[in-house]
Amino acid sequence: MPKTRTCTKCKRTKPISRFIRRKNPWKTKTKYFHDWCLNCHAESAVAWRKANPERFKAYQNEYHRKKYHEDIEASRAKGRAKYWKNPEKYRAKQRQRRARKKLAAAAT
Repeated sequence: MPKTRTCTKCKRTKPISRFIRRKNPWKTKTKYFHDWCLNCHAESAVAWRKANPERFKAYQNEYHRKKYHEDIEASRAKGRAKYWKNPEKYRAKQRQRRARKKLAAAAT
């Protein structure tokens, strides 16, 4: 497998780690990575969002509704299971948030 690849948009040769890996590489036998590098993908996405703010907002709303509100109990159960898998990690995050909040309050 090659270590570098040329982006078809910016025409620069970059390491293969700078390209997005395809989600299902078994659909094709030869290409496993997208043709555009990460930077070109990001620039394209930002440009599309700026050109289509209504469509982007609608997409975000639909994604959020599907992910969190269609089956709210399943979403909550998943969150609880994740918490109880490693509760100390979440308690540490809560302590950090509280400390940051105290510092911000003291600074004002």
